[in-house]
Amino acid sequence: MAFRTVSRTCVNSLTRIESLKIHIEAKKLKFDHHQQMISITTENIDDYIRELKKNKLRETVLQTNNNFRLFFKEDIPKYIQTNYYTTQFFTGHGPFNEYLAKMKLTPSSLCPCDNSSIQNPEHLLIHCNNFEDIKRDLRIDHIKLLEEFVTNKQNFQQFKILCKNIHDHLRLNTSTPTHGHIII
Repeated sequence: MAFRTVSRTCVNSLTRIESLKIHIEAKKLKFDHHQQMISITTENIDDYIRELKKNKLRETVLQTNNNFRLFFKEDIPKYIQTNYYTTQFFTGHGPFNEYLAKMKLTPSSLCPCDNSSIQNPEHLLIHCNNFEDIKRDLRIDHIKLLEEFVTNKQNFQQFKILCKNIHDHLRLNTSTPTHGHIII
């Protein structure tokens, strides 16, 4: 899905897979309720547990890194189906100079577009002039905040293409992308 260093909280949030701890807690709660070992004032224990799991997932999102929370303020929409490229942008764990410098794999965290901006997902997706043509071709050049890439299905589909283009460009390690060409 991404680099081996992607945090478990980010992966759990993106996949919407509950942790074993939460699963066991929910099973225990249901068992205790049915055995009348605890009293939960609810009409439907299943609805109560569903809401509990939903709240636990929200808590998991709040435990993710800052980069992740710039995309997702609360719930992750159901149409978000991640792939190798989007996961790296969501988590900030990818071929970005900021991350690579932190891991001591590159000497500088700066972006070659101006040699003064930190090259991270936010810079590459929003501010980097190397990718203006691609964003214009995808009709997402109006986006000013990372969360706007995931506000609707159409933006997200274009975001996926943009992530692949930027990622491939970074992997090729050139200073300017092939303007006007979109890799799908």
